[in-house]
Amino acid sequence: MNTVLVTGGAGYIGSHAVKALVDAGDAVVVYDDFSAGHREAIDAIRQRYPDASLRVVEASITDRAAMVAALRESGATAVIDRKSTRLNSSHG
Repeated sequence: MNTVLVTGGAGYIGSHAVKALVDAGDAVVVYDDFSAGHREAIDAIRQRYPDASLRVVEASITDRAAMVAALRESGATAVIDRKSTRLNSSHG
């Protein structure tokens, strides 16, 4: 089983990625500060997939120490990054 960390995993696009990963049997770590994401999205995934390996880390993408800890503790083999595009965008 792969472990995938999804930044912004509680947002619209991120939660769909999380759902697809869980459906494929992957373990997922949702990394989100919930400034735009929705806890209800994660709750709905947990209800639909009660046996899924789904963990939530509530932290900002700008918190380097929290990100490093989440990666180390989860043993993630892949990252889907949904948040940094906003931080790196010249369009706001």
